[in-house]
Amino acid sequence: MNRTLPAFIAIRTVLNTAHRMVYPFLSIFARGLGVDLTTMSLALTARSLVGTFGPFAASVADSHGRKLGMLFGVGLFTLGAALVVFWPTFWVLAVALSLATLGNTSSIRRCRPTSATASTMSGADWPSP
Repeated sequence: MNRTLPAFIAIRTVLNTAHRMVYPFLSIFARGLGVDLTTMSLALTARSLVGTFGPFAASVADSHGRKLGMLFGVGLFTLGAALVVFWPTFWVLAVALSLATLGNTSSIRRCRPTSATASTMSGADWPSP
């Protein structure tokens, strides 16, 4: 069995879980950081705004290849998560959420097959019997 598939599944599970886990724990994070729920919601709004720049980060990664693009995305995500571990303040959390989202959206873009690989995966290039 190819070892990259389980690694790919594990990385996508971690990225998606970390991206979506903020919503149910929003009030807990707000209380732990000493801010109100409205301020915490503004941090999520900023995160969503930064997510709109994900395709631009992915296009930069396109020029350097799929593997480097995925590593770039996972690296940004890891940097965002590490920042809040070492400096647990509201502003660092806002920056960390933004970096994690940018890394998540750029790595998602790189994980999808390109048109060249999609045509071979779908059998479009196979000779007919």
